[in-house]
Amino acid sequence: MSNGPNAVLTSDEIDAIARDVVAEGQAGRTSAAWQKIQPFRKAQRRQTEAAMALLWIVDQQSLAREDATDVLSEIADAHEDNIDLLSAIGLCLESVRDIDDLNAPPPEHPIFQSMVATLDRLAKLHDGRPEQEQILRGLATSARMMARQMDAIAENSLRKLTEIDPRNSAHQYNLGLFYKTRGRFAEGVAAGLAAASLQREVIDSTEWNLGICATGAGDAETALDVWKRMGQKIELGAVRVTGRRVCGLQGETCPAASC
Repeated sequence: MSNGPNAVLTSDEIDAIARDVVAEGQAGRTSAAWQKIQPFRKAQRRQTEAAMALLWIVDQQSLAREDATDVLSEIADAHEDNIDLLSAIGLCLESVRDIDDLNAPPPEHPIFQSMVATLDRLAKLHDGRPEQEQILRGLATSARMMARQMDAIAENSLRKLTEIDPRNSAHQYNLGLFYKTRGRFAEGVAAGLAAASLQREVIDSTEWNLGICATGAGDAETALDVWKRMGQKIELGAVRVTGRRVCGLQGETCPAASC
């Protein structure tokens, strides 16, 4: 590997380092992973490939959360005009937050709010263009990470995605997931049914979200159909509420621990 502040990493070097870092992270050795990404941190300003490798490492949750957040901030500062990277950073913000804690306060690190502002501006600037779709995906995720402060932006972005590509089941699923986490269960059922209708096979994550939303919305028929398809033993009519999480199943039979 080349040395020096202006060293250029080859594609093979980038691939080898990235895989090594992810292996360290999966083994719980985040300090070792942090040390091994230093060549990427030096190179990412000049090499987009190194920046993308860092984003993959963050997405795989191979670094301590605080370190990963700082890495995202460094990449955003270095590539303020790169739509591909900025959109990907928006998506990666989900990997540096505890998304299961629905009552967590807004994050303090400035990268979260700055990415919402940046991607919101880019989405408007590129309205109607092909690249708007990836920008909106990053914007929706960034806004959703801001507790409930940016819910209007998150919802508008998710709904716009379903309009841009109405046959994309992932867009419908993500809209339904947003509604589920906000307790808007009837809307979550509609989005979940739309997602399921576009999928060629039954997908567990779609079924879980649909079943939870249907239970929360009091749509017993839809909920029963879902849980029967999933082979669950259920008791309808007994909805357990814990904080912001709602589940219509009893005890350990719940199929979605982070509902």
